[in-house]
Amino acid sequence: MHHVTRSFLLAAAATVSAFAAPTTSTGPSSSQSPYVTVTAPNWSAISLLTTGDVALNGYRFGGIPDGMGAYDNNDGSTFTLLLNHEYGATNGIVRAHGSVGSYVSSWVIEKSTFRVISGGDFLTSANNLYLWNTATSAWTSGTTTAIGRLCAADLAPIGAFYNTSNGVGNDIGYNGQIFLNGEEIGSEGRAFAWVSTGADKGKVYELPHLGRYSNENLLANPYLTGSAANKTIVAGNEDSTPGQVYLWVGNKSNTGTAIERAGLTNGVLYGVKVTNGGSNYANGAVTRESAGAINGTFALVAPTFSTSNWGSTPGAGLQTTSTTAGVTEFARPEDGAWLSASTYVFATTGASIIPTSGMTGVTQTARLYKLVFSNTSDFTLGGNISLIVDSANLRGRDGDLARSFDNLTVGNDGLIYVQEDPGNVAYVAKHWVIDPNANNPTTSALQILESDRTRFLTGGADFRTLDEETSGIIDISTIVNDGTKWFLIAMQNHAAVTGTDTYGLVEGGQLIAINSRSTLPVFANGVYALDGATLTAAGTSTISNDIVLSGTGGVIDTTGATTLSGAISGTGQLWKLGSGDAILTRVNTYSGNTNVSGGTLTINGSVASPNVTVFNGGTLKGSGRINGNLTGYGTVSPGNSPGILTVTGNYTENGILDIEVGGTAAGVNPAGFDQVNVTGTSTPNSTATLRVTKFNAFDPARGQSFQAIVAGSYVGGFGILDRNTQTAQVFYQPTTGKIYGTGLSETQTFADLAATVPNRVAVGTALWADGVSNGTVIKNGAGSTTSTAKAFLTANDVGGAAAAVLLATDVGAALDALSPEAYGAVARMSARNTLALTRSFLTDQPVGEAWTYQVGYDALKATATASPTTQNGAYVVHATYLLATRSLGTASKLSVILSDDLGDVTAAGFSATAKGQSFGVGFGTDFGAARLDLALAGGNQKASGLRSGQAFSSAQVKSSVVAARLTLAPVAGFTPFVGVNRTSGGMNAFAESGSGANLSVGGFSQVSTVAEIGADFSYKLSDKVALGLTAAFEHELASDQTTISAGFADATVPTAFTVNTYGFGKDIFRGGVSFKAAVSETSTAGLSYEMRSGSGVKSASEVKLSYTSRF
Repeated sequence: MHHVTRSFLLAAAATVSAFAAPTTSTGPSSSQSPYVTVTAPNWSAISLLTTGDVALNGYRFGGIPDGMGAYDNNDGSTFTLLLNHEYGATNGIVRAHGSVGSYVSSWVIEKSTFRVISGGDFLTSANNLYLWNTATSAWTSGTTTAIGRLCAADLAPIGAFYNTSNGVGNDIGYNGQIFLNGEEIGSEGRAFAWVSTGADKGKVYELPHLGRYSNENLLANPYLTGSAANKTIVAGNEDSTPGQVYLWVGNKSNTGTAIERAGLTNGVLYGVKVTNGGSNYANGAVTRESAGAINGTFALVAPTFSTSNWGSTPGAGLQTTSTTAGVTEFARPEDGAWLSASTYVFATTGASIIPTSGMTGVTQTARLYKLVFSNTSDFTLGGNISLIVDSANLRGRDGDLARSFDNLTVGNDGLIYVQEDPGNVAYVAKHWVIDPNANNPTTSALQILESDRTRFLTGGADFRTLDEETSGIIDISTIVNDGTKWFLIAMQNHAAVTGTDTYGLVEGGQLIAINSRSTLPVFANGVYALDGATLTAAGTSTISNDIVLSGTGGVIDTTGATTLSGAISGTGQLWKLGSGDAILTRVNTYSGNTNVSGGTLTINGSVASPNVTVFNGGTLKGSGRINGNLTGYGTVSPGNSPGILTVTGNYTENGILDIEVGGTAAGVNPAGFDQVNVTGTSTPNSTATLRVTKFNAFDPARGQSFQAIVAGSYVGGFGILDRNTQTAQVFYQPTTGKIYGTGLSETQTFADLAATVPNRVAVGTALWADGVSNGTVIKNGAGSTTSTAKAFLTANDVGGAAAAVLLATDVGAALDALSPEAYGAVARMSARNTLALTRSFLTDQPVGEAWTYQVGYDALKATATASPTTQNGAYVVHATYLLATRSLGTASKLSVILSDDLGDVTAAGFSATAKGQSFGVGFGTDFGAARLDLALAGGNQKASGLRSGQAFSSAQVKSSVVAARLTLAPVAGFTPFVGVNRTSGGMNAFAESGSGANLSVGGFSQVSTVAEIGADFSYKLSDKVALGLTAAFEHELASDQTTISAGFADATVPTAFTVNTYGFGKDIFRGGVSFKAAVSETSTAGLSYEMRSGSGVKSASEVKLSYTSRF
C-alpha cells in the first residue's frame, strides 16, 4: 500500500451518533420515508413527521410546513419545535384561536430518537392574539383573525432582543425568545411576533411598525454586543416581483409588553437603496435588479411611514413611498440570515423582469447576496453589497443549473445552507451548502440533498407531483449536541392530500432531520472499517486491504490511479471523490449505494449496490458488473478502451455516455467498441449526450453497426450526439441502442448513396427527411460548438428502414426496396389485359341476325426491362371471357365482352395478386375495300400482396382502352391493318400496413397512346382447319404520368416523393400463329400463340383458347 492516508471529509468530531445508519431512514413517528435523497457523502436524512401523522398525544401534523425555530427544553431529553403551516387565509380548519388559515404548531421531540412526544397549536386562544387597532393606535386582544400564508420564520437567540452586555444591572430588552414571521399575501401582509419563551410566552403580536408587505421572513440580528445591542435590528424581505429589502432599527426598553421591551415598536423602518450597482448598472443607483448581479454600495433610506394614518391599505402606501425614496427593487427577495453582527445575507429567487420605464426585460436568475454594514453602531450609514453566488453558474449533481433559491440559514459552522423552490416544473429541488468566505463560493458549493425523484418527477415509482418545495431549515446541532451537524428541514408536497381522512391537511409535507458526520477510518486485523470516514490516496497506488462499510459508508478520495484490490463489504455506501481514479478489481458485496462524485471510478470486478450514481463531474469506467441500477449525470465510459460494462438492473442516462469505437467487435481491445449491457430498461434522457469517440484510428463505414447499448427494452433517446472526432457522420438508433456508420461527409445525405438513379435519389431524399431525426450535434472538428443536424434514426419503422439502408451490402437495392415503383407493373398488367380482350372483337364475324357466342381463355405474361433499378416487374394474367357478337345489317356488327381476370405481378421483394372483371363493347363495319373496328373496354380489380414485407390489401386497380383498327382488303393472302389505341392503367390511393416502412401510395394512372401496323395471313390446311399468321409493330406515340407519388406512412410528417414507373416497352414487335378448326356447321375452336419483343420488355407472350358457336 502506497501513499495512503486517513482523513476527515469535513472537520467534525469523531463522536458516533445514535443515527449513524442508512443515508435515509424513517423516524419512529413518520409514516413515510424521507422526501429527499442524499447527494453528498456522510450526510443522512430521517423523516420525523409526514402530513397526517400524529404525535403521541394525538395532535396531527398538518400540511405545507415552512419556516421554523427550535429551542432546548433543558430537561436533558427533548426540544421544542415551532413550525409555520403556509395555508391560505381561507384554507384548513378552525384552529384553537378561532379561525381557519395559516398557523404555527408547537412540538416536543426527543433528541435521541426524534420520536415526537406531543404537539399543539401555538396560539391557543384569541385572547392571546394582539392585533393593531389603527383607530386607537393600540393592540387589542380577544378578536380572532384569519392569517394567510406564513412562510419563512426566525427564532433568534435571546441576545437579539435582550442585551446583557452593558454591565451588571444594565440589562435591557425582553428576556426571552420571539418567533418572527409574516404573511406572504401581497402588499398588505402583516408581520407577527410569537413570544416563545419568557414571561409572556404564548402571546402573539401584530407588528405594524415593521411595515406591511408580502413577508418572506423577518430576521433579527443576534450578534450585536455592548451599546450597539441596545438597538434591535430586524431585516425584512418582501417576497414579490419585484420586492424590497427593509431594515428595522428599533430601541430596546425595560418597560411595556414583550415586543415593546424587545425593541419591535420604537424605531424606524428603512429600505435598502443600492447607490452604486457596479458595472452591470453603469456604477449608478439601482432602481430595479434588471441587468444582472449587483456589486457596489448601498444606503438606508426611510420611506414616509405611519402605523395609523394610511387607513386600510398601509402596505400600498409603503410601496408608494418606498418607490419615491428609491428603495431598490430586487428580483423577488426570499429568505435571509445574519452571518455576523455586520453582515446580512439574503437570497433572490429570480424573475422575468417586465420592461418598464426603460428597464431591460432580461430574466434575472436566483442569487445569493450579502450586505456588509460599515458600522454596527449606526446601521443607517449603509455599506457594501456583493454577490456570493449566482444560480446561473451553479450546477447540481445532475448537471442542471440551480434555480429559485428560497429558504436559507447560516449554520453554526458559518456556512450558508440554501434551499430551492422551483415550482411546478420537471426539476427536483436541491439543498446547497455555500461557503461565503471561500475564494470561489460557486466552485466550492456542495449539493447535499435533492427531492426524491421517485416522488417528484413524472414517471417515478411513487409519483406525487412536480410541484414540490424545500422550504424551512434551521441548525439544531447545539440542541442535539452529539458532536455532529444536525439540521431540521421542511418539505412541501403541493399535491392535494388524498385518503380517507384529509380533514384540515390541505396539501402534503414533511419534517426531516439531516445529519453530517465524519469519523476516522478504523484499521484492525488488516481491514479498514469506514463509517463516515475517508481513505485518501495520492499518485499511483494500491490498497490491498479489505474494506468494510457501515453507517453512512465511506469515501475513497484519490488524486492518482489507485487500485483497490481488496474486497469491499458491509451495509454502507461508497463515495468516490477527488480528481483521480479508484479501480475496483474484486467481487464487492457491500449493499449500500455507489456514488461517483469526483474523478473516476473504474469497476473491473463487480459491485452489489442496488444503485450506482455517477454525479455531474464524475466518470464511471470499467469492464465489470453492476448488480443493480446505473444512473448517470456525469460521464459513463464503459470498458478500459474498449470494454463491456454489465448492468443487471436499469440504466438511466442524464449526462454523457462515451462510446469508443475502434473496430467492429464488442468489448475487444483495441479493434472493438464499448458497450453497456443492460438486463433491464435503458432510458437516456432527452438532455443526455451520446459521445462517439474515435479509437484505434478507426472510422465507422456504411454497412457497419455498433451496439452501444444492449438492453431488455429501450425508452427515450439522447438529445445530443457528439461526433466531434468522427470523420464521417454516424447515427444512433434509440430503439436498438446501435450506432451506425454512414461513410457520408457532413454535407451529404442518403441521396448521395443513390448514384444519380432518379428513383433512388427520390427515395433516399425522403428517407433522410423522415427516417433520420434532427438533434443537437457536435460535428466533426467542431469541439464544443453545437448545431442542429440529422443525428438519430427515428424511433419508428422509417428509422428501421434507414438502418437497413445503412447496413445493406447493395445500397441501391436497399433503396429500391422502399420504392413504390413495382406498383406500376400492376397497373400495366391491368391495361394490357384489357387491350388483349378488345382484340377478341376481331376474331369471328356473325352470320345473319343470330348471335354468335365465344367463350375463351386468354393468358398474357411479360417482364419489364426498362427500369434502371432492381424493380423490373413481371406479370401473368389469366382472363376467362364470354364474347357475344351480332350483325347490324349486312355490313356491321356489335360485340360485347365480359371477362373474369386473375393476375400475378412480381418484382424484387414484391408480389401481388389482382382479381376482378373487365367489360367491353365493340363495333365493326365493312366498307368493301376495308373494315373499321372500334372498341371501348374497362377493367376493375382488387390487388393484395406484399412489398418488401409490407402488406397491401384490396387496393383498387382500374384500366381502360379505346382502340380503332382499319383492316384493308386481302392482297395475295395477306390482310394488312393499321390501328391506334389509348390504354390507361392505374390504382387508387392506398396505404400499406406492417411493422416495416409502410408507404402511403397516391393514386396514379399510366396512359399510353400506341400506333400499330401489321398483317394477317390465312392458309387453309384442310376444309376444316386454317392456319393463321400475324406480324405487327407497335410504336408508342405518347405517354402521360408514368410516375407514382408516395410517402412513408409512419413518419411524423411524411415527406412526399415521386418515382418513375418506366413501363413495359415503347417499340414492340409481335408475331403469332393461330389455328382455327370447324367443329360443326355452327361452331369453331381456336388456338393462338403470340410472342412480343422490343425495347423495355422481354419474355412477353399471349396464349388464347376459344370456342365459338352460333345460335
